[in-house]
Amino acid sequence: MSMMHKGMQFWLLAAMISLMAGHSARGIGAGASAKVGTLGLGGDVTLGLSDALSLRAGLNGLSYSADIEDEEDVENINIKLKLQTVPGLLDWHPYKSNFRLSAGALINSNKVTLNADPGAVIKINDVEYGVDRLEGELSFNRYSPYLGIGYGNAARGDQRLVFSFDLGLMYHGAPDLEAQATASNPAHQAALDRDLDAELEDIRDDLRAFKLYPVLSFGVSFRF
Repeated sequence: MSMMHKGMQFWLLAAMISLMAGHSARGIGAGASAKVGTLGLGGDVTLGLSDALSLRAGLNGLSYSADIEDEEDVENINIKLKLQTVPGLLDWHPYKSNFRLSAGALINSNKVTLNADPGAVIKINDVEYGVDRLEGELSFNRYSPYLGIGYGNAARGDQRLVFSFDLGLMYHGAPDLEAQATASNPAHQAALDRDLDAELEDIRDDLRAFKLYPVLSFGVSFRF
């Protein structure tokens, strides 16, 4: 992630925390939440705009790495999953209840990266190649709309500590898959490039339908 995007996320959260402090000082509802779900571990700050409307912003993230072994149990490929999103949501609480309808968007930095060990033998488009380098990345739309339902209102209510959950869909568009490889034998490079392009196109075709990401989270909210 670029320094500019990191700066945007920092200042967004800083502005929300500052507004939250000001709202709390004037007796207007504000709160914070910690949660876990399909976007990773995360937290939100919530500002009450009225009895039925509130504004939420936060940060979610999780990293996971795994090695893929070949038939001889030799670790050839490393895959890394990085989840990182910054949501900005408007919550509507019908009849001033804890139930909510949420709409907004997320700054989406989710991605999957792949790297092969130098000298690994990899099957690409049903052909085995020795590679000095194999790198790939799966990424998504930078700005992803969100629509969902949930329970909990960190900005309003009689209880300081309440349970919360969210259930919705994030539209991240058709995944973008790119990869590059260098053959151990330069004489095989042209064939490797052709087979890699064919393999990537097949995978892209399979992924085009997956434009929506399910969002489910459970958490605890604290009202200031």
